[in-house]
Order: sequence, then structure tokens, then C-alpha cells
Amino acid sequence: MLRYLLSKEWLDVKRDRKLILGSIILPLLLLPLIGIIIFAAAVSQPPVVEIVNENYSNLPYVRNLESYIQSNGV
Repeated sequence: MLRYLLSKEWLDVKRDRKLILGSIILPLLLLPLIGIIIFAAAVSQPPVVEIVNENYSNLPYVRNLESYIQSNGV
């Protein structure tokens, strides 16, 4: 049953060239391009993190968090 279904689907794919282009070839080209664009955007503008301390007694923890964030390149 599964073999029959797969062979029928393969026959439909072979008949329709636009389907091959849209479902196989375009993702192979576009997905790496999108990944490169996202990587370039992240490298050119690193994320900004803001720490809001509303309690003075938390200052040692905030400084520890700040040093950890700065050591990781943010």
C-alpha cells in the first residue's frame, strides 16, 4: 500500500516540472541565502542587553550578571 502510494506520488512529481522547481530546487537555494543574511545581520549589529536593578541589595548579583554578559560578547 505504501509502495503504491509513493510510486504514484513520484509519478506526479515527475510530470509536473514546476512542482520540482518549487519544492526541491528553490529551498536548496533560498535557505542557505536566508541563513547568510541572518548571520550577517547578527554579526554587524550584536544584541543589546539592558539590566534594570530596582533593589540596591541586588548589586553584587547585578555586577556578576554584567560581567558574565560582557564576557560573552554582548
